[in-house]
Amino acid sequence: ASGTPVFNSDPLRGYMVYREGDDGNATLIFSAFEGATPAQVSYTNRTFFAPQSFYFGIFDINGTDRSLSLQSVSLTSFVDWFESQRDDLWSTYASGALQASYASSVDFIDELTTRNYIQFAAGDALEADNTKFQFIAPFTISMLYGATSLNDTSNDGGTAAAQFTMTLTTATTDGRNVFISDSTTYDVATLTIEFTEDTLTVNGESTDYEPTNSTACSLELFVQVSIAPGNVTVRVLNEDGISECAAIRLSDTSLLDVSSGNFDSLRIAPMTDSWLSVSYLAVINDRLEDTITLPPTATPTAAPTTECVYEGETYAVNESVVRECLFGWYGGGDRARCMENGEMDAFEQRCFKTSFADEFRSNLVFDDALWYVYESEGVNGAAAASLDNSDSLRFLPDDASRVGILRSQYRIAWPMRVRATVQQRSDECNLWSIALGSSWGVREDDSMRVTWNCFGGDDNKQLSLYNSTFRLYDATCWGAESDSEDDSAMSVVLSIEHGATIRDGASVRTNVSSCASMSLRTYDVFNDTVWPDAYVFFGTYYDDDEVQDKLEAAGESAPPVIGRFHAMYYTQFFTDFDTYMTHIWDVNASSAIDESTNGLLLMQPDEL
Repeated sequence: ASGTPVFNSDPLRGYMVYREGDDGNATLIFSAFEGATPAQVSYTNRTFFAPQSFYFGIFDINGTDRSLSLQSVSLTSFVDWFESQRDDLWSTYASGALQASYASSVDFIDELTTRNYIQFAAGDALEADNTKFQFIAPFTISMLYGATSLNDTSNDGGTAAAQFTMTLTTATTDGRNVFISDSTTYDVATLTIEFTEDTLTVNGESTDYEPTNSTACSLELFVQVSIAPGNVTVRVLNEDGISECAAIRLSDTSLLDVSSGNFDSLRIAPMTDSWLSVSYLAVINDRLEDTITLPPTATPTAAPTTECVYEGETYAVNESVVRECLFGWYGGGDRARCMENGEMDAFEQRCFKTSFADEFRSNLVFDDALWYVYESEGVNGAAAASLDNSDSLRFLPDDASRVGILRSQYRIAWPMRVRATVQQRSDECNLWSIALGSSWGVREDDSMRVTWNCFGGDDNKQLSLYNSTFRLYDATCWGAESDSEDDSAMSVVLSIEHGATIRDGASVRTNVSSCASMSLRTYDVFNDTVWPDAYVFFGTYYDDDEVQDKLEAAGESAPPVIGRFHAMYYTQFFTDFDTYMTHIWDVNASSAIDESTNGLLLMQPDEL
């Protein structure tokens, strides 16, 4: 270029690979930009693993008005084409692996059209410990693997999906920044990525992933795991390197906040009864932003260091403070960040009340520290007290002088469970409802709700369970023609569980035999590690068109609408012994759990 430099609006992206070629010699493979025909040069009598110099710059160094704008450059020696066992990379190698080759359709990594791969089954693993694997975030792991076996004629892999786990852990010291000495002792953090036949999961957060769906995914898949401060991104690309088979991003993750950010182990292992075919793996640090300034015009003076002081401890700018949960509260600890003005920003709530309950005794004062009058706002909660000393609360809808809905003062978190005792009377239409989440309404984001009305029969929806988009119902739950009795009470259990073997999402069940147990998925709730602004709501309602029509048709003979609750309990400490809630126990007798009996814990002597 001459005169004013002209920059292409789209940066050119190329690569240079120095590796062993097909002829056994050292080979340099160079592509100036994506889509170009690669150039390949072979060097004889070169020694591998010997130190090499790396230069980059402009070619015509004697020309005038020549310029080169280099945006970024990355280099790594942690790369494996699986042509031979690389003990310099792996501390544990898949000893029983099959090694073979296949015709590859991927051309955006290098020039190879025939690739070697290894295929190994459950029980084998590729592992790089802290003597081999040392990467400080941000960095990216890239791996080319088979959605199924890359060559199903040479192994019994067949056409089933490859299912495997990728696990990374952090060191306890020497982290945060490669250029700054750090003697802090950090907690070990673990990042677990699971690839199953239908789900991609990153530390409990999941998305759909169908590797055997040829419409959505190709046979060769290229996964990129990018780890950076504040987020972890996993993208599974198809063989064109553009379209996605699956992707998931964890934003504002606490993984790096509590760890050194220095990852010192990588393990890749097939799941039980599965295998993995892999033909390429590389790990490379991502670009670190630089700020270029003019040289100083005078001798610099010592700049003031901004820091925050909290409870006698000093924190650097952007450093996070984790406030441990108080007794009776459970979670990851409330978090705040040291800001540039030397003050801590507001703490983000990540501790939640382990349990709270109320049995609505008539001789007790309404507990406004536990409950907030959501409808009608401003009415004293004592107005909900039952008028017949029956140790219960009564709720009336659409009455500005009465209580229609209560909401918990405490925020809630999943997994959790509420249990309520409700009542129906023969001279009343006992419409009651319980909602969990950020809203009382039905089909609302980040919320779910269960309702019951006094009209049963095949043409009715007596007990209903809602998530944000769907409704399940039981037409004859606790109805007059079933097993209810006048002035009877019913226990209702409402749960939010994620990853349970029996229930995954919202579920409701009762102690009445005529009522069906129901479950609905709640993906919107599970998209957030912390359930945003979630509470327990309960009371009565009048926003069901079918119920309104029946009451209006009855005219003056219609019974009054009253919701009656005798008790409300909330807890994060519960288990059905279905292998899901084992994290609540210090000592886990999980070997005694028999999943086939649908949640039965069998224990031997001396098991605790």
